[in-house]
Amino acid sequence: MPRILTIVIASLLVGACAARPAPPPASGRACSVDAVAWLIGTWTSADGDGTTVERWTRSADRLVGEAETTRAGARVFGERLEIACAGGALVYTAWPEGQAMAAFGATSVDETRAVFEDPSHDFPTRIEYRQRGDALTAEVSGNIDGAPRVERWSFVRGSGR
Repeated sequence: MPRILTIVIASLLVGACAARPAPPPASGRACSVDAVAWLIGTWTSADGDGTTVERWTRSADRLVGEAETTRAGARVFGERLEIACAGGALVYTAWPEGQAMAAFGATSVDETRAVFEDPSHDFPTRIEYRQRGDALTAEVSGNIDGAPRVERWSFVRGSGR
């Protein structure tokens, strides 16, 4: 009889667990690009003879961005960017010129900061944006050949070119 009792209790526990609704997302709200809408606009970073401009716009249910770096007036780098919901979470996707597409999942997002990570990517493995008024800091980090590397841009809201 103890074996039958064990089977009945186990069946009741399995049934109770299956009947429970799925927990809400960690943030307590559904995924939305509204969480990073503070990125929308044109951001310019000047460093010596180089200038990097990021432009973010909203397109339906995603943010669409483009980044371009020029040195001494000549274009040296560009990429297409996107932040959208996938699988219930924000995903930052980049299509850098001459490289494969890379996607990074959001690990932390609030009213002025967003962090996206993919530990399996070569470089970067982490992308972070911080906004303070009309200033935006972008940082990419990871390892190259086993050595830590960090690149930072200090942007101001502006028209770019």
